[in-house]
Amino acid sequence: MLQTMMSETIITTPHVVKLISNFFQKKLFSSISTAYPLVIITDVSVQQHLLGPILDHIKMLGYQVIVLTFPPGEPNKTWETFISLQYQLVDQNISPKSSIIGIGGGTVLDMTGFLAATYCRGLPLYLIPTTITAMVDTSIGGKNGINLRGIKNRLGTFYLPKEVWMCPQFLSTLPREEWYHGIAEAIKHGFIADAYLWEFLNSHSKMLFSSSQILHEFIKRNCQIKAAIVAEDPYDRSLRKILNFGHSIAHAIETLAKGTVNHGQAVSVGMMIETRISLAEGVMKTPQLIDQLERLLKRFNLPSTLKDLQSIVPEHLHNSLYSPENIIYTLGYDKKNLSQHELKMIMIEHLGRAAPFNGTYCASPNMEILYDILWSECHVMRHC
Repeated sequence: MLQTMMSETIITTPHVVKLISNFFQKKLFSSISTAYPLVIITDVSVQQHLLGPILDHIKMLGYQVIVLTFPPGEPNKTWETFISLQYQLVDQNISPKSSIIGIGGGTVLDMTGFLAATYCRGLPLYLIPTTITAMVDTSIGGKNGINLRGIKNRLGTFYLPKEVWMCPQFLSTLPREEWYHGIAEAIKHGFIADAYLWEFLNSHSKMLFSSSQILHEFIKRNCQIKAAIVAEDPYDRSLRKILNFGHSIAHAIETLAKGTVNHGQAVSVGMMIETRISLAEGVMKTPQLIDQLERLLKRFNLPSTLKDLQSIVPEHLHNSLYSPENIIYTLGYDKKNLSQHELKMIMIEHLGRAAPFNGTYCASPNMEILYDILWSECHVMRHC
């Protein structure tokens, strides 16, 4: 159990991931030289609520620490933020031998990974995720990116961290809604690759928030699922694409909603819509799976339809979001596509298995089916 251990290495490939009980362990930092400044990237929220004790400990170990921050949230994962942070690295004359540590949620880890990959052609990178999303998804696999002109993750690299350190105690500082948003990615993992995790979530939905042992198993299982997929396809050319299930629609929602919809909420709706497409295309043969997915999402207060986002998205953006034409146009920017006119999507074959499509793991949806499903989602909104 996590309570009785200082550190457990839960992944070694494609990079090391350690599940730890606390950060006050000298051994944790033993691979980082004290001869060069240690750079910490975080957002102002994490800086206010979590950073103090960690910073004190790192300084006590003899490191000169430089902390760079930016405003929290996806709307700040931009080129402007990236360049500002790069300028600060240059102004501080950071050496290529300095290590960089990202402490925060998905936005912070994406930004830190991209900074580390590009400054001086690569700095040693360490990640400390502080949210469920960051622990079970963002921190695993070395993919990073920033948004450009409102398009999700338009710029990015594959750049593996040296190590990822996960401390579940950080999660106690989060509101329950933030937990739910991260669980959307875990539901995705179960849906596409691991029926056991799916059943685990169904069986332990309440205990997940109160039992450290169950939380430990939940984090460990998710990390191992994603790591196994990434190890087989590190550069997103085939199998790794299944991790984008639900994300084609999700990224369109996030773009059209101008960042007002949380990534987990968008993925939740995206999974429902892409599952409906899988059924309509005849790829999935079990219609009851749609109801099962919706019930599990609802168990964690996650939306299942575009209508569920009505109270979240500002009214002046409704005409933009609730338009099949706009969603399809925005889907054209998805990175899986061969061109803006040839959309690609992940589909589900059955619980725990994404459709392989002869090893490509994505296929072009029938545009009439896609439009009809989006129209039915948007039509409800237009008449409510």
